[in-house]
Amino acid sequence: MNALLAATILGEWSTIAMWLVGSISIVLVVIGAIFVSKPDQKNAASVKVSSKSILYLALSTVGFMIYFVLPNFLAKIGYVPAEVKQAGNGLNYMTAIVGPQAFGQFIGSILIVLFVFHEGKTMVEKSTWKNMGTGIVWALGNIFMFISAANPAVGQTIATTLSQLNVVVGTLGGIYLLNEKKSSMQMKAIIIGTVLILIGAMLIGNIHSFA
Repeated sequence: MNALLAATILGEWSTIAMWLVGSISIVLVVIGAIFVSKPDQKNAASVKVSSKSILYLALSTVGFMIYFVLPNFLAKIGYVPAEVKQAGNGLNYMTAIVGPQAFGQFIGSILIVLFVFHEGKTMVEKSTWKNMGTGIVWALGNIFMFISAANPAVGQTIATTLSQLNVVVGTLGGIYLLNEKKSSMQMKAIIIGTVLILIGAMLIGNIHSFA
């Protein structure tokens, strides 16, 4: 959705060929992710998706779309001056946005923990502080994604789509580093999904050659 929003609202895809290749690449990445996350056949019957889960997923998708596309959209409509947007080849503007966003996310997460989940005590436990390492890793990835989106040679559609390679890294890391057990059927699905995601990533990574 982030890639499609950037292609439509930001106008990053300017030709029919770019739209065709970009759409195919996104479809491949999505299908690949479905294969990679395929549950074991023995547990498939017990896996149920509630309507509340779908609602939360939809809300998070919309929120992430706005959060990631809004900076470039504000520059596109002229709310942010062109000289500000173009300073440092776009790098200054995009990285400067991360600070206020991080502050808002920090305050927002505390409010949610305290007043929605009522888990104030859990927030200060030792295990929670240890888990902040994962947040730091995510923050670094987030900064680099914003930097990539700021680069005119890359753009937001490529940056957001390539970021989904984390599905491959996370899955294979879980198997070979955390020793997660997968059935032979799941491994076949993971291999197929990984190949589809990589093909989709390579296609969209070269989308500017179709301009």
